[in-house]
Amino acid sequence: MEQYNILLEGNSNGTLSKEEHLELMALRHEMDAFMLCKAQAAVLLRWRGHNIQSR
Repeated sequence: MEQYNILLEGNSNGTLSKEEHLELMALRHEMDAFMLCKAQAAVLLRWRGHNIQSR
């Protein structure tokens, strides 16, 4: 997450190299997949009757 934030800041400043931009895109893709997995797990648990608290 720390590296992602560093890369985001560099991207907003326009100082990222091509390699750093590719790393940022890869991290974003990985984070999106992780969040989708978490959402699916929450839906499944809720469907099974568990009380899920959202933050």
